[in-house]
Amino acid sequence: MNPPPHSSRLPFHRAQCQRFCAPSVYPPGRFTLATCLLALGVLPSGLSWASELEEKHTGAGTPALQHLAQGITQPAQAAAATASAIPAASPNTPATPTPEMPTPKTSAATKPAAQAEPMQLEAIEVNATREPTAQEISPQSSLKGTALQQRGSSTLGATLQDELGVANASFGPNVGLPVIRGQQGPRTRVMINGVGSHDVSAMSPDHGTTVEALLAKEIRVLRGPATIRNGGGAIGGAVEVIDGRIPERIPTRSSLNTQVRHGSNHDEDTVVSELNTSFRQLALHANLHGRNSNDIEVPGAAIDQAAITRLFYAPSPSNTRGYTGNTSARSHGGSVGASLFGEQGYIGVSLSRYASNYGIPLGPAHSHGGAVLDTPEAVRIDMQQERLDLKGEWFIENTWLESLSLRVGKSRYQHDELSNGQPQTRFNNDAVESRLELKHHLAHA
Repeated sequence: MNPPPHSSRLPFHRAQCQRFCAPSVYPPGRFTLATCLLALGVLPSGLSWASELEEKHTGAGTPALQHLAQGITQPAQAAAATASAIPAASPNTPATPTPEMPTPKTSAATKPAAQAEPMQLEAIEVNATREPTAQEISPQSSLKGTALQQRGSSTLGATLQDELGVANASFGPNVGLPVIRGQQGPRTRVMINGVGSHDVSAMSPDHGTTVEALLAKEIRVLRGPATIRNGGGAIGGAVEVIDGRIPERIPTRSSLNTQVRHGSNHDEDTVVSELNTSFRQLALHANLHGRNSNDIEVPGAAIDQAAITRLFYAPSPSNTRGYTGNTSARSHGGSVGASLFGEQGYIGVSLSRYASNYGIPLGPAHSHGGAVLDTPEAVRIDMQQERLDLKGEWFIENTWLESLSLRVGKSRYQHDELSNGQPQTRFNNDAVESRLELKHHLAHA
């Protein structure tokens, strides 16, 4: 920016500005009237209109420049005279400190305005409803209704594999066990209507569970502190299957539901049917189920012989192409149940049976001794279970007691492992489980 033209009203010129303005700060060609006055201390740097004079102007005849020149003629002359009277500093003369220019006082007009009066706002009331304590300490998910019907599969693990935190530990198409947060086997418990299934599915990954998922009305997945009610061993979680074999309410009308499914891959045919009816205060339930499937089809060879050779130092003697051998299965079963209802509760009983015969996919060997067999081995599991269940609930009219429930389950389980049609290993499990629960409130609501 070029310096402003000389004016007869200003008693200083560019040489005087250069004396007080260091060239490193204000290079030649960048001198303006405002920068010189600010450097001399004539203008306070805090004035808002001082920055307007830093902009490029067309001449000294503008109204703003004339007003400024008239107001600072006398202070500028005094400042210039004082600057001329200061002797130049020599190397042998000690430097004398230059007196600072007094800062102009701020007038009353520039003082900040008084603060506004505080505004009184209307009160805003926020209300919230506390969740029941039982839901806060029971992190669980539930699969029921249409979602359960669409996800229903031949195994319990395949039915729940799309649930959050649940995976399917499959051993061929006929065995699928739920895995909760990476925990399985004895750390994940499977229950039927609140009582353990009492099979041996937790002992080996090729042992299936005695649950028909297509008959379930609801499947609950319990995690965290909610599993404490189901025993200390279920540290990973628990899966509870509710199939309604013991009626918990009197049906308003009789109903018969039948479901038929077909799987095209291995010609799987499934039929489930259930009946619900009542007679006065007595509710009745009955169901039947059956499943039959062939070997599952696969593209190419069922076994990677190179991987088997690297692992067992010998190829597998049992390999198939186009299908996985020994994966056929058949199962059937059913149950009957009845409940008697009173004014303050009910009590019911059910009798059920489950039977299944399924094959283990062909592999190097299924020997419990760990030896590698030279001849093909077809291993099948032939299982059966009979159960007797008792369930009752008494609703109490009290300020802090809500209900008293009783569940008792007695099961007899057995399965044989057949190697090429001959029994090789037998598992037996006879168990009785009972549970008595009292539901109450800590305080009357």
